[in-house]
Amino acid sequence: MQLSDLYDPRLVAIGLKASDKNDVFTAIGQLLIDAGKVTDFAAFIADVQAREDSYSTGIGGGLAIPHAKSAVVTDATFAIATLDTPFMWDDDDDEPTTLIVMLAVPSEQAGTTHLKLLSKLSVALMDEDFRATLTNAKSEHEISNAILSQEVE
Repeated sequence: MQLSDLYDPRLVAIGLKASDKNDVFTAIGQLLIDAGKVTDFAAFIADVQAREDSYSTGIGGGLAIPHAKSAVVTDATFAIATLDTPFMWDDDDDEPTTLIVMLAVPSEQAGTTHLKLLSKLSVALMDEDFRATLTNAKSEHEISNAILSQEVE
């Protein structure tokens, strides 16, 4: 599986206006609904929030990777958002979050696609250049090029 296999340009938000996690979940949840990847907005947001409540998805370095395995997800995918105004994802963060990568995976793919996607994205996001490219992108085209560049490495 390549990241580009699950990438959808409709799931990119550059300069997202959000003041907290809930704003992020709502905005990206709406992108997923609009793209036909999620069938029930409220149920998906509840699943994302339940995951967040069990353990924060803010991983430091200005990055958060919220995710949900949900019965209302039709196709495994991920969304990428940069924040217009960074904010502290959690009270104990060392720096504000600037980049969010949200995973959405059908429940029945919890042990397969979910783990592969999370692993693939985690490895890619450890690359400081890749993360900086996503964070500083000014267009979906720049995000797309960065995703495609991961396939040749």
